[in-house]
Amino acid sequence: MKYFLIAGEASGDLHARHLMDAIRNNDAGAEIRYWYRPELAYMGFVSVLMHLPEILRGMRECKKEIAGFCPKRLVLVDYPGFNLKIAAWFHDTYINKVKDSAGPIPKVVYYIPPKIWAWKEGRIVQIKKYVDIMLSILPFEVQWYEKRHGCHVDYVGNPTLDEIVMFRNSMEVCEIERWRSSL
Repeated sequence: MKYFLIAGEASGDLHARHLMDAIRNNDAGAEIRYWYRPELAYMGFVSVLMHLPEILRGMRECKKEIAGFCPKRLVLVDYPGFNLKIAAWFHDTYINKVKDSAGPIPKVVYYIPPKIWAWKEGRIVQIKKYVDIMLSILPFEVQWYEKRHGCHVDYVGNPTLDEIVMFRNSMEVCEIERWRSSL
């Protein structure tokens, strides 16, 4: 299957790389394209407004790459300001264009969905309309999204916690103590 992943921040990049490894482990024939542009990750109204031409150029570039690759899964990693706009385009334009072709209808997967429980809860409208599958790294989001908005979310584990466990398991007790004392 063809997967197109999008991340825009360093933490999303790390999580996307772990996700790509997991996809390859579970889908031997996976074709993956990865779009990562941290230079477009502006926060705050003024900052976004000042860089709007650059952001819009990046969005056009991203859409063009998606359309040229023809993925069956668009996987959005965090980065909601950008990714929800891409999800809307993918759903309304791209999916409608390829619906009549043979094969399964492409889906939008949101890995590390927007933290609407913290702010911008209004984004739920876009999420419900444009996202087919949500995968969370925070276990409480499963119940929160379900109870508050009737959205199904799958908890897939937390890669940061997995990294800590792997690090800890790979070290001898004396090495951990030496590492702690060096901090």
